[in-house]
Amino acid sequence: MNAPSLIRTLSNEEYHSSPAISKSGLDLIRRSPFHYFSEKIDDDPEKKRRATKAMNIGTAFHLLALEPEKFNDYIAIDPDNWPTKKECGRTIEDQRQEFVDANPGKIILRESDMEHLREMARSIRDHAGARYLLQGNGMVEASMFWTETIQDRPVNCRIRPDWMRDDGLLIDIKSTDNAAPEAFDRHFWNFRYHVQGAFYLDGYQAINRTQSPGFIFIVVEKKPPYAVSLRVITPEYVDIGRRAYLEDLETYARCLREGEWPGYGVEVREIHPPAWANNL
Repeated sequence: MNAPSLIRTLSNEEYHSSPAISKSGLDLIRRSPFHYFSEKIDDDPEKKRRATKAMNIGTAFHLLALEPEKFNDYIAIDPDNWPTKKECGRTIEDQRQEFVDANPGKIILRESDMEHLREMARSIRDHAGARYLLQGNGMVEASMFWTETIQDRPVNCRIRPDWMRDDGLLIDIKSTDNAAPEAFDRHFWNFRYHVQGAFYLDGYQAINRTQSPGFIFIVVEKKPPYAVSLRVITPEYVDIGRRAYLEDLETYARCLREGEWPGYGVEVREIHPPAWANNL
């Protein structure tokens, strides 16, 4: 059983390569253990390459919002404005490869995506409440590891809060199409952010031997006007999230023990009409 640990300087790649289960892993387990196995355990390098590409924009946004001084690894391209093969004698693919070769080690994003990320980060900095939450001393994306005992066996867990203030308050930045409270409430449930809240708060307590004062979400819209809202998870919602993640850990522990990672099953299931359909 590994001792609880907090690592300030673990790279994003090192964190995500850890076999300990994270909140995203819990989400896969909830969908089906087969989905978890396919993404986290299967050694297909093509899947890992696609997953890395999908993470680039999210990682770039968090850097712009929290550590803009470290944004040097990213560079923008605008292939829509590149000359055609007829105009310059080179295909768009050739021009892109030349760009890649001229910028070794850089992570390339489209200029349109980069502009959205810049405006989202600016909107957070311009929001008085968000700016207050992110100012002062704290740790950006500190990696935390601890062990839960599930079905009499140790299960290694991990979390990586976007921002952890020195007073223990946990902050997470979320992007969404609609940050209005009513819309984000549905988004919150669908993406199981209550599970994240409970998992992170319990992980914090396991590592620091004290309770965090809370978990706040800074929510920013992906398109103009890039509005921001602040949401705090309530103790009642934390309890619901805790029950859910413990169920997921039970499933995960059983799969580890039995070496089987089932999908949706082989049985034929009935499809019932929703309640509102009876009123049509």
